[in-house]
Amino acid sequence: MLLKTINYDSVTNFIELYDQYKKNNHLSFEDFFRKYIPTLNKNANNCVGLALLLIEKLKQFDDRYSGIKNCFYLVSCEINLQSFDKYENTEYPCPWLSVNEHIMVALKIEIDGRVGVLLLDPGYPLDRVITVMNDQEYPNTGHFLSSTNPEEVYLIEMIMQGKYLQWSIYDESNLKETNLIYIGAPYLSPISVTERRNLVFTYRFFFSLSEKGENLSGIFAKIDEHILCLYYIDEDYPKEKQIIKLTPELFSSVNQLNSDIKKTLDRISHHLKISSKELWNILTKLNHIIEDEQFLDSLCKINNDIQNLNSGK
Repeated sequence: MLLKTINYDSVTNFIELYDQYKKNNHLSFEDFFRKYIPTLNKNANNCVGLALLLIEKLKQFDDRYSGIKNCFYLVSCEINLQSFDKYENTEYPCPWLSVNEHIMVALKIEIDGRVGVLLLDPGYPLDRVITVMNDQEYPNTGHFLSSTNPEEVYLIEMIMQGKYLQWSIYDESNLKETNLIYIGAPYLSPISVTERRNLVFTYRFFFSLSEKGENLSGIFAKIDEHILCLYYIDEDYPKEKQIIKLTPELFSSVNQLNSDIKKTLDRISHHLKISSKELWNILTKLNHIIEDEQFLDSLCKINNDIQNLNSGK
């Protein structure tokens, strides 16, 4: 239900970052970003906000299972690692080498002496609770399909004496990506580290989801490549995502929009539960940011520097 009622949004807080920077334009973006304190907006949630909201909702189970509200905890995830070498001989992930791009919710379990963990990820999103048992026996989830990309298959396994989970993503039969989830201790820096890191990613999403985690419609921006798109699932062709690339010329006047674009705005704004005018204002702001070369150069440099901190990538 959380996926259906709340949008995934990495756009709103990004726009807030840009607006605050422009108000302090006597600083370089690097200096500004170093001092910037990220804030969460209850109506604009990426993986950080969604995970925190989910933990709050899960506390309701305490009425039925006393004490369970204290058992759910946040876990950090390193995305697209090439090697696990630097994690194997340390008790905890090194904060100077861990980027912590993503967070999830976990609950450790034990069944007749067999250890495991339940994993919930509203931010990727995963549309189910994943059960990972150390012995890979029932009720271990094993391989499962992505809810957002039917070509992808996921496998999450416990490794390194149960301190980590290896999350492998396969495209058909080929290994596409390997992620590492630390479950050995609660993750305590979701806003100061993960939210901050997410602010300088070069891609932005704002989309609505179904209860099954299906991506219904929204905005996609690849800001370093000056790409801004609308997309939606056509009810007549549900397996095909309709993508409309927006050019800078479209933003010269809202009155110049053709009827197809206006219909698309109406369709997507309905899914996002905002007005067409609000959606257009967001798109206009993103287009303005994409055209700000000085800002983009500075942001891309920080993004690259963070990636280079992690030599395992």
